Amino acid sequence: MSVLRLFFASLCISLAAHANPVFNSTFFGYHFHASAQQSQANGMGFGQVRFWDTYTRWADLEPQRGVYNFTTLDTLVTRAQGQGQGITLTLGSTPAWASSRPTESCAYGSGCAAPPANLQDWTDYVTKVALRYRGRIQCYEVWNEVSFPTVYGGGSTSFFSGKPYDLVQLSRLAYQAIKAADPSACVLSPSFHVTGDWFLKLQSFLNAGGGSTFDVLSWHLYYAPAWPEKSAGHIQRLRSILNSYGLTTKPIWNSEVGVPFAIFETTVAQTQTPSNLDYALLLRSYLIDAAFGVSRVFWYAWDDGTFGMAQPTSYASQGAKPAISSVIAFLSGKTVTGCTETNYLWKCTLATATGSPQTVVWADSAVGSLSYTIPATASRVYQVGLLSTMAAGQTVTLGYQPLIIQ
Repeated sequence: MSVLRLFFASLCISLAAHANPVFNSTFFGYHFHASAQQSQANGMGFGQVRFWDTYTRWADLEPQRGVYNFTTLDTLVTRAQGQGQGITLTLGSTPAWASSRPTESCAYGSGCAAPPANLQDWTDYVTKVALRYRGRIQCYEVWNEVSFPTVYGGGSTSFFSGKPYDLVQLSRLAYQAIKAADPSACVLSPSFHVTGDWFLKLQSFLNAGGGSTFDVLSWHLYYAPAWPEKSAGHIQRLRSILNSYGLTTKPIWNSEVGVPFAIFETTVAQTQTPSNLDYALLLRSYLIDAAFGVSRVFWYAWDDGTFGMAQPTSYASQGAKPAISSVIAFLSGKTVTGCTETNYLWKCTLATATGSPQTVVWADSAVGSLSYTIPATASRVYQVGLLSTMAAGQTVTLGYQPLIIQ
């Protein structure tokens, strides 16, 4: 049994104590890479966008000390505003000229993972950006996927190669600069990740004083090759850590998550089209995140070669492209009031604007499928993406595809 399976085996998972968000435009976020792809995601229902891997890192915006180039970011911000999308900008990635270790290998060349040699350079940059985009960029994330390789290992090619205290310094200075330039802006913590013991790295950041430097905890809840339910235990642990540091009111955002759709499409027995499998992955992801306390999700990425929703040359099908708009349309305006898992049966309850609740059920991936009898009181039973409906009282084989019960 997996650790998560053992965790769920003896008890019913229930709704986290944190308030559940309404599924609306502020909940659904996305990423893109190529500037030309930004407009292609319009009309899908995304109300938020996070700028990362968009040539808008510190190294891109300030290629030389005091010399700024905002051409790309200006264009992206204007486009997002034109679609009514809220914007989160990730600030980090040190230019070589400012780096304390300019020759150190990193994810984008050299020097970018090391803290700046002169903290005033960091403060000047953050201040410049926050002033320029005051009222236009709503939120700022201090750094992307921080690691502390000199403390916990992990190599020098990570996004952040400093120590916890270094990160707290950068976070505190960024928080102060942003709030001074734009008091209404929100500040995200540096983003952490689910691989390895990133919980320990988060605790190290909080132990060094990081808890006072952010409004929102940023986390990257990648779960593949497992199924979306793996995220439930991670979110609960995050909430427990925040609570133990007196940070009970801090929201949690899943600021980056993606699924290698092609892998699932080739490994899951297909009785339905790829778009229905992708629909199941997306719907279950959003339901689990919201039910256990995540209040915003940014899908990575619209045009990514592995996780992409619209990249025909790099992934096996474009099933996720129609699926994402259907999932967002289905969830919009609803609130997930609880998710439970009992004897491998997942059940999430949705409150609707009409007052008629919906229940979403599916089989846990640990069992694959199970026999399920539809409640006799059901007025409508269906699977989104399929034309056929099912009858109340009917016994069906329940699998990965969620069943919607009205």
